Amino acid sequence: MSNYELVSERVTIALQHPSDRDGERQFRLENLRLCFDKVRPTTHAEYVFCVWAHDPYERKVRKLEMFCQRRRVAGWESPYSIVDPVKWGLPETYGIFIFREQFHVLLAELTGTSHFWNGPLMLRDILQEKLSFDDFCRLLNGSYSKLERFEKERLFEMISNDSKQVLPYYFCSSIVDRCLSQ
Repeated sequence: MSNYELVSERVTIALQHPSDRDGERQFRLENLRLCFDKVRPTTHAEYVFCVWAHDPYERKVRKLEMFCQRRRVAGWESPYSIVDPVKWGLPETYGIFIFREQFHVLLAELTGTSHFWNGPLMLRDILQEKLSFDDFCRLLNGSYSKLERFEKERLFEMISNDSKQVLPYYFCSSIVDRCLSQ
């Protein structure tokens, strides 16, 4: 049994919900194995990505494909070079926003605030539809306020839609840490 097969079994057990039936557990395990087969993780960050991506939602499947494609391209650069993941202590996900903390950092960067905790508050307001697109545009700082309207709309839509399926990085990372240390 390979390392990632062993971890996939352990991760599935760790992600198991008390209300899961045997069929649901098997379904999760199969999806996680498919994810591991596509990614073939070798780093902690890649294992963490697989923990996030194991649910077969359509958006996650597309992001899984993008992750695998971008990882193969040497010197790949994100179209959204707004966030430097290393600067904020986050894993490299090749410009794909999948963890809650990435959205927090993105919002902090867009608004020009160095306070990490402004991001979670803004994200909450966007998801609860308390922060409109116009309010979002007014909060943009510096060069981001000069983006074309369609670029601002794309960012706002990405934040509004993609942040609904995120998990905290520390949650996914702690699952991987526990599984790899057993």
